Amino acid sequence: MTSPFPETITDTIGWLRDTLNRAPLPECPIESATVGKEPKQPAYISGWKDGEPIVKSINWKQFQTNMPQDSMLGVWFRDRKTGIGTLAGWNGEHWLGWIDFDVKDFASQEACDRAVAEWMEQYQIVKGCPRFRTPGGGYRFLIAWEKEPENFGANNGFSLSPDGSTRSGELLTKNGGHTLLPPTIGVNGKPYYWEYWQEYPPLASSPEAVGIYPLVTQTSKPEESHYKQNGGKAKQKTETDLTQFLKQEVYPRLTPEQIYNWPGHSWQERRNSKLQGCCPWHDSQSGTAFYVDEVDGIWLWRCPACNIGGDPVAYRDRLNSGDGHPTGKAFTEIVEELARKAGLSLLHEAQSKTKISAKNPGKKERVSKRYSANEFLSLKPPVTNPLLPGFSPPSGAIIFGGDPGVGKTTFAIDTAACVLLNEKFLEEFPTRSGKVLIVSSDEDVSTLREKMILRGYASAENWSILSGWNDSAFEELEEEMTAVNPAVVIIDNFNEISSDPKFDENHPRASKLVKKIDRLMHDFGAICLLIHHLNKNKERSGIHRFRGNTGIVGSASACWLLLETSSEQRILEVAKCRGGQKSRHLLQYDPATGQSSLVLSQGERNSRDLSDRLLKFFQGKPDCWLEISAIKANFPLENENTIYVSLKRLKDRGLLVMQPSESNNRKIVYSLSNSGNKNLEHIQHKGSSNLTNEFDNNLTTLKADTLQAVSSKALEQFPKQFDINLTSDMNNLTNDLNNLTTSPVKLMSNNLVKLPEPLQKNGSDFLTNNLTTRGGDIDRCSTCGSNIAPGLEPHCAHCSSQDEGDEWIDV
Repeated sequence: MTSPFPETITDTIGWLRDTLNRAPLPECPIESATVGKEPKQPAYISGWKDGEPIVKSINWKQFQTNMPQDSMLGVWFRDRKTGIGTLAGWNGEHWLGWIDFDVKDFASQEACDRAVAEWMEQYQIVKGCPRFRTPGGGYRFLIAWEKEPENFGANNGFSLSPDGSTRSGELLTKNGGHTLLPPTIGVNGKPYYWEYWQEYPPLASSPEAVGIYPLVTQTSKPEESHYKQNGGKAKQKTETDLTQFLKQEVYPRLTPEQIYNWPGHSWQERRNSKLQGCCPWHDSQSGTAFYVDEVDGIWLWRCPACNIGGDPVAYRDRLNSGDGHPTGKAFTEIVEELARKAGLSLLHEAQSKTKISAKNPGKKERVSKRYSANEFLSLKPPVTNPLLPGFSPPSGAIIFGGDPGVGKTTFAIDTAACVLLNEKFLEEFPTRSGKVLIVSSDEDVSTLREKMILRGYASAENWSILSGWNDSAFEELEEEMTAVNPAVVIIDNFNEISSDPKFDENHPRASKLVKKIDRLMHDFGAICLLIHHLNKNKERSGIHRFRGNTGIVGSASACWLLLETSSEQRILEVAKCRGGQKSRHLLQYDPATGQSSLVLSQGERNSRDLSDRLLKFFQGKPDCWLEISAIKANFPLENENTIYVSLKRLKDRGLLVMQPSESNNRKIVYSLSNSGNKNLEHIQHKGSSNLTNEFDNNLTTLKADTLQAVSSKALEQFPKQFDINLTSDMNNLTNDLNNLTTSPVKLMSNNLVKLPEPLQKNGSDFLTNNLTTRGGDIDRCSTCGSNIAPGLEPHCAHCSSQDEGDEWIDV
């Protein structure tokens, strides 16, 4: 052996890149097998969880012609257990190929050794080939060809006999030929190791010039499914039974990707249920020549270019250089291989092909479970509180849209930061803190980095970035979800993550990707802000503002819109939220921190204040279950719908629980949860006295309700009748109300005059309609007879008549 040879992974990377100009690829056979992946599929170890490796496969087709970046190599080979491999093919000067002798193609190890030794003596040039031994006892030689081999594909069996009658091994050539390299440890625990090495392989004109001949197989028409061959006549009983075993037990348990597992397929997104990828038997320029489709419950394959096809058995046999019609031991071995992948064994075939009930032999065991009405109502499902009460469901995809430049990514980053850092999101804490995963396909890396630093991500470590992802690698997203277990995922953006160059967002199929992401989020209990764009028709509103097929929004669990009003103000509209309500919120953006704060909420402020009072009320009765009528009796001045909204808010936060009443199961009762009890430490209860009189004599309700009446009107009219000074006027009103201790009617009425006239009227109406129940004085306009609150002189907000001194009528 020449010296020095590449002893380490680092040495081998340098040799591949600097001398051979071929891409280094990560390999981890043992770890891949441990988690159920193909051992010889290029993959790397991204981490460990509970002692198990987290293995990520890579789509290596791009590296047939491109070299991986240094940053990729750093990630791939970070774990010391990760081995190394590469690809054959064109290196800019020659076609590189690997001649693989496998012991299984010979009668014994000795027969393999003898054949290789005789071949090397006959063709002296191959003695100068870099040569290593495989964990199974085989040999692999690296050689260079002057031109592209004409009679071989990327992975083809070869023969040492000119007539091609007997298989001697496999030639890995062209750009799809994949091989593992020393010092990788094989799946059996034994290493690949160099037996002879030099920097560059010798050059030969063709495989035939060194005694490597194409394997000759009988030509045939495309195979039909194995169980349909021979005119439907039964084969031997054993093979017939095994075929039925495959159909009934094995195939239903396997995905097409598990069945058709040649590493070079590089599967594209399924189209019309078909799976398309590269063919093992010819160099597919399109990458879609080989396809798999489901027919009568069986995944069948076909390559029109090669004019061959068939069922999984035919595919596996052809990969072993057979003719697609295995019999005897070859057929049984393929069945065993597929059964193992399905988690079965041939012993299973001897057992019943259906689950049998022990109590009633011969009867199939039920898969589904039936609940009676009482059983179902008595179930105690796990608590699933919305992550962002009032804004998000417990889990699922949130389609998040806005016009270009409105700040969708910035707001999404801010939203996720609230969960990551356990900070308030629009005046309310998330129900839990958690990790964040950002899937970036659209945002420039430097811009994204700046936004995250500005928002405070540098102070936390529980977040990750997945860059360059698209839906063709959906498994990678699933693996990231498993490794990170995030509470919030941001995908930026919907149109950029499709790998289909013909992707049409207006086609009904566009919603399938949203459904897939939504299901994934439910599986992990996370929410996903899936950023999308709005259409140009601003006459539309709500969910109809989104671009593309309506199924995109329909498939999501929630829908947010971000609308621009000024350089630093936005409207956030929750247009859809499963289990929640629609709402609109005026936000203020702070460019210095990247945060948005709440200015106004339509229909929200009053319910939030009431939620706090309701919680305090329940904390005074920790062991009581109360019907809605009992709750309303203690809050007689509150609107019934507002009470329901507030109760739901507390339930969503996990502070209250609800169930059917035991005395009348058509009524609902509410009680304090364990989480609600814990809040006693910062909300002190003043006793169990009747709260009705307490609140009647307290100004808190009147303050909050007046402010809510004005706020609601402001948001309803926005942006058509929005006064730019409204924010400061509202702040003044809020401050006066908070400082209010006496003469509430006069002071509040004076402040209402400062607001735009429509808002004056709304606030005035609220005051005058509620003062009779709170013991205040009311005036009446002599012109129109409307009730008005003292302090609105010199005009009536209803008819605009002027004050003429004595014409105000005291009521």
